[in-house]
Amino acid sequence: MHQLAHHLQQLALQHCPAAAGAQYAEFWAHCRRHSSGHQLHYDSDDEGQGGVRNPIFTSILYLAPNTANPNSSSSSTGADAKPEASENGSMAQQQQQQLQQERPSFVGGPTLVTDQLLGGPLATKGWLAYPATNRFIMFDGKYLHGVIPGRGPSPAPDARRTTLMMAFWKELKCRTPPGTGVGACMHMPPASADSSSSQEWPRALAARPGGWGSCLPVPVQGVVPVSTVWQPVSSKEAAGAASYDVCYQGF
Repeated sequence: MHQLAHHLQQLALQHCPAAAGAQYAEFWAHCRRHSSGHQLHYDSDDEGQGGVRNPIFTSILYLAPNTANPNSSSSSTGADAKPEASENGSMAQQQQQQLQQERPSFVGGPTLVTDQLLGGPLATKGWLAYPATNRFIMFDGKYLHGVIPGRGPSPAPDARRTTLMMAFWKELKCRTPPGTGVGACMHMPPASADSSSSQEWPRALAARPGGWGSCLPVPVQGVVPVSTVWQPVSSKEAAGAASYDVCYQGF
């Protein structure tokens, strides 16, 4: 995991010079069904206890296959395919192709990143990053972000949208979870030789003998801009974002 953190940091340096100041990498993972999303939130140390502290940047690495058919020729982001129609193509065919562009075949919905800050005005811009195997995205964790649920039925009911998140920090206090459990910002547990250990999983994260330098680059796919992040549902003027206390995930 240390090797991977260093590799991702080097990738981030190409776009975020401040990444050079990162001294800590915090990681966690999600494994979600197609219809499951994640509420909009800000990344903060210890859930904001004692004041909001944001990482230098947050990154997401999409791990699971994104399509039901691995031989599919659709775009890996589901956003770059252009509708094509023959000279004799009907309007219905063009509409169907447009629908396919808007509803690509992948497991789970896209990540949404906005320009909304905690305590600031509502977001006016947003960007969608669709799941694609080995896709890596990074953004400033102080901005509101989340996961949109997948649209329609799952293209692969047994598949999961699996992602590895890694936040890079200049300063971070590691914490010991109560008992033998796991918790946020805990130290990386040592790989146990005891197969009966409840923390057997660290052994699967052993260092790669050859490192990560031989990894092949993945073609860069553009994000999809969102011009309207918030949609009014009443005639009253919005006073700002709702408090976390009155929000719910609801997916």
